[in-house]
Amino acid sequence: RLPTLEELHCDVGFVQGNPDLRPEEAWTWDAGIEAADPGTWRLRASYFENHLDNLILFLPRSAFLVKADNSGRATMRGVEALGEFQWRFLSIRASYTFLWSAFGASGLSLPDRPAHVVQGEVGLAFGPFRLALLPGWQSSFYLDRFESTSEEARFRLDARLEWRFQDAVRVSLEARNLTDQRDAVDSLQRPLPGFSLFTQVIVSQ
Repeated sequence: RLPTLEELHCDVGFVQGNPDLRPEEAWTWDAGIEAADPGTWRLRASYFENHLDNLILFLPRSAFLVKADNSGRATMRGVEALGEFQWRFLSIRASYTFLWSAFGASGLSLPDRPAHVVQGEVGLAFGPFRLALLPGWQSSFYLDRFESTSEEARFRLDARLEWRFQDAVRVSLEARNLTDQRDAVDSLQRPLPGFSLFTQVIVSQ
């Protein structure tokens, strides 16, 4: 994987890119199993493994600087599971991911990678409308390569209302972060956005 433009040349003061980055190299494999009754339910589970070299991460250099860096070798492995159920106007979807990740040299956890992530969706369809609630939770994770700074676990709830105006036109209104959680940050130490609304119009042929 080649470095992105942000990883190479980002410069916002306390967060900086690195024009000397080398491309990531990796090999990966996965295997899974699936069972389903079409139109009613589906279950799927898979195991994956990823071995990387020259891993690119934004990591703290000091209390005042986060910089992109090639972080040597790393391994990631885990399990993904998905379940879906459909009955008349009701649809339910839930997924779970377990991830183990570590630097090759030290064995310490990779930053910004929670070990447990749960996502869900409960949808109700009525006529041309569909209303969905999308809860999500992830466990706590480290923000640096020394396991000294961590981010707390977080729960998030989104909602989406879709209106199929015509066969080829769909309008959606999405409300994100309904609980207005603002006490967490992303991997670049930027605060998560609070409650927000998005509108989307999709036209298909």
